[in-house]
Amino acid sequence: MINDWEFRKFAIISFSLLIMLNGSIAINAIGFKIPLLRPLIGFLFLTFIPGYTILRILKVHEIDKIASFLLAIGLSLFYIMIIGLFINIFYPFIGIKKPIKVLPLLSTFDLSYLLLLLLAYTIDRGYHKINRDKSKKRLANLFNLQILSFLSLPILAIIGAYFLNYLGDSYLIIVLFFIIASTPFFATLKKDERYLIWIIWIVSLSLLYISDFGSSWNYIWGNDINIEYYLSNTVLRDGFWNASFHSKANVMNVNAMLSIVALNPIYSIFLNLNSIMVFKIIYPFIFSLVPVGLYKIYSNILNKKESFLAAFFFISLLAFF
Repeated sequence: MINDWEFRKFAIISFSLLIMLNGSIAINAIGFKIPLLRPLIGFLFLTFIPGYTILRILKVHEIDKIASFLLAIGLSLFYIMIIGLFINIFYPFIGIKKPIKVLPLLSTFDLSYLLLLLLAYTIDRGYHKINRDKSKKRLANLFNLQILSFLSLPILAIIGAYFLNYLGDSYLIIVLFFIIASTPFFATLKKDERYLIWIIWIVSLSLLYISDFGSSWNYIWGNDINIEYYLSNTVLRDGFWNASFHSKANVMNVNAMLSIVALNPIYSIFLNLNSIMVFKIIYPFIFSLVPVGLYKIYSNILNKKESFLAAFFFISLLAFF
């Protein structure tokens, strides 16, 4: 994985993404827009790069690639929320009354990440795992016809939701549900168990996208999500998080969640997406990794097919999707 790369290569990729993020924001600021460029670069940088850098600072190497992937995302989310909390508390003391805006956020992330990269260089610059042939073999195993065909399911889920919302046509969604429901039968029949964890992730992501986009394309639905949307939008509008805000007990509880009042606004600002799209696209991606983590945990005590079925049972529950 990335945390096992030669440090020079790792630093070049990480720093390049940071520069591209700054460039995409600058391009948007002068009124020139390239569709999907800023959301894609912002998502890749925020979701993965800080976490892998922290793994290098902690000198975490040669662990399972899925575990490394999950740890990197978790650490990146932690990093984003801590930065949001830090600037919200301390920036008003230096005269920045609205710290959760583009310029304060971008400058803080630039400086803090460069410090992270420098710290990683100081601690871990000597590490380099020479095992390129194995990496190439794993990459070849990943991009095969079976996995690529399953990767189409989340895309078809969004297309099916679009047909349902705008054309009233639910046939594609019904076909997808049939495919998903039959997945355990066909997946456990196969002798090759390498792809079971990928199938779990793809199916869980597809179910979440069907749920999020199938009910409504441009609107949120649910219970707590309405309070979460209101609070994250309040942060985006005011440029800061009012930690003392409360009107009811449940609002006060949600207002204490950095995953709502920091994570959503920061993703929204960097990716140039409204908070609804962050809730509908980014959050399901993050939540879809929970069954993957469960699969890894189950596989410590069960065989791979049993772990697959246990994780599939979790995503089949109504409470999941």
